[in-house]
Amino acid sequence: MFIEGLISNISFLIVLSYLYSLLYRQFKKINYITYQILSGGLFSLIALAAMLVPMQYMPGILIDGRSIVISLSAVFVGPLAAIIAALMAAVYRHLIGGTGAFVGIGIIFTSAIIGILYQHFFRYSKGINLFLLYLLGFVVHVCMMLWMLALPGDIGIRVVRELSFLVLLIFPLGTVIVSKLLIEGKNYIDSLDKLKSSEEKYKLLIDNQLDLLIKIDAQGKFLFVSPSYCETFGKKEEDLLGNKYLHLVHPDDVESTNKVMEGLYKPPYTCYLEQRKKTVYGWRWFAWNDKAILDKEGKLIEIVGVGRDITKRKEAEEELRKLKDELEAQVAERTAQLEEHIKKLDKSQKALLYMIEDLNEITAELKSERKKLEESNQELEAFTYSVSHDLRAPLRAINGFSSFLLEDYSPQLDDEGKRYINTIRENVSKMDQLITDLLNLSRIYRTEVKLVEVNMADLVKSIYHEVATEKEKEEFDIIINGMTMIKCDSSLMKHVWQNLIGNALKYSSDSKVKRIEIGYQEQKDEIVFFIKDLGVGFNQKYVGKVFNVFQRLHREEEFKGTGVGLAIVKRIISRHGGKVWAEGEEGKGRFPII
Repeated sequence: MFIEGLISNISFLIVLSYLYSLLYRQFKKINYITYQILSGGLFSLIALAAMLVPMQYMPGILIDGRSIVISLSAVFVGPLAAIIAALMAAVYRHLIGGTGAFVGIGIIFTSAIIGILYQHFFRYSKGINLFLLYLLGFVVHVCMMLWMLALPGDIGIRVVRELSFLVLLIFPLGTVIVSKLLIEGKNYIDSLDKLKSSEEKYKLLIDNQLDLLIKIDAQGKFLFVSPSYCETFGKKEEDLLGNKYLHLVHPDDVESTNKVMEGLYKPPYTCYLEQRKKTVYGWRWFAWNDKAILDKEGKLIEIVGVGRDITKRKEAEEELRKLKDELEAQVAERTAQLEEHIKKLDKSQKALLYMIEDLNEITAELKSERKKLEESNQELEAFTYSVSHDLRAPLRAINGFSSFLLEDYSPQLDDEGKRYINTIRENVSKMDQLITDLLNLSRIYRTEVKLVEVNMADLVKSIYHEVATEKEKEEFDIIINGMTMIKCDSSLMKHVWQNLIGNALKYSSDSKVKRIEIGYQEQKDEIVFFIKDLGVGFNQKYVGKVFNVFQRLHREEEFKGTGVGLAIVKRIISRHGGKVWAEGEEGKGRFPII
């Protein structure tokens, strides 16, 4: 009976450690007082269970693990839990009755008091120490043996003499073992919480990552794909996992991809590759940095890849390559022409000598021209930056200082001097406007055309109200006919109408009848938009100059301008795959656009 009770009590203490770890996991989700009450109830239930199957020394004399349970309830939970556990265990011990009922109740409350004192003096200052817990168990069960002396007659002395060694050997060790189980349970739960928090932070980082992240196994099947990857390729995560990544790769890039990835099987177990893949936007170029994950034996088991869209870079490289090919073709053509000239020089020695000299000169000229072309390409790349910063800075300085000169030294200047200064400022403004127009012209080539549905009538109305002054709105009769919706780049199309409407207003400013008509016509498979005015017009024989850069059909004194606006219009319409032309005569003009 004693051995069976001992085994049962050990089992109950193990169950206590498991149930407490489950309750502790909910600790952060419930109120602290509620946690104390629930924990007190749990420890009291284990104590009651231990008393149900005690180690019975003699009738009425019960020895069980309640002293361990109640003392540890104070250490690991708190005073409230220990008091609840002690009260419930004391009530139950009273109901059992027997010779040792009073002593048993005394042991219960003594265990709770010693546990509370330990929790107060040791836990918060030194933490949970196994050696101190052993001393706790030893003190609790020394007190337990002292309580045994309160049994009637010589029973107490007999119990102390026969059981002291066994109790003081087993029960303090039991206290340490149960404490160790409780500590490990708490540590395990804390580790789970930290792991969960770490996973949430990792998931948050992955979900908001703009780069593409994937993980594949040694067979090339997806194990993980980031949300950015799914969004880019228009796939759901479940549709990708388990499938091979190569089915998205361009057929022409599969072989090169496999060849480069062979580097993952040897140090440093990394590789860099560029490939085309089918996305929701069509075929796009991606650069990948891959890293192999090896097992303990050094065998590749997984591959982690980070990708980035490099389509714009590849397009820029392709444009540079085409430009280089064109230059080389021109050089080859000139060289072929020179060779042909050399063959014709065989007619006479004298002609041959002359031609050799010419050849040397032409060759030198070609080399010089080629060098100039290369330098021009480099200068062209720096042109936009120079215009934006280096050229405008001195212009602002000239404008500013001439303004200061006019304001501060006006009394010392005669009318001719003031006129000179005003002329300087006007030309600075013209130069600044010219720079702005040139920049806009150069941006047309670099700007990506983004086609969207545009209500052309609404766009024209907004541009007119933006360009026209209040005075012009009162003087001009503007007719905007109903126009269809088209697909175009709205930003670029704004530049078109700004220039066309601005020109119509400018060249009609001196007309008696100030009227502008804007509309469209459908011709077969084409849509023709047009703008008409009754301005000064132009001679049709000069129509070829209208859309050339810096070409003006009127003097600067008549109408201000840089001669770049209509060149911008032509290039924008060309980039949309359309065409623009001018029809006019003196006194009226018309600019249709297809």
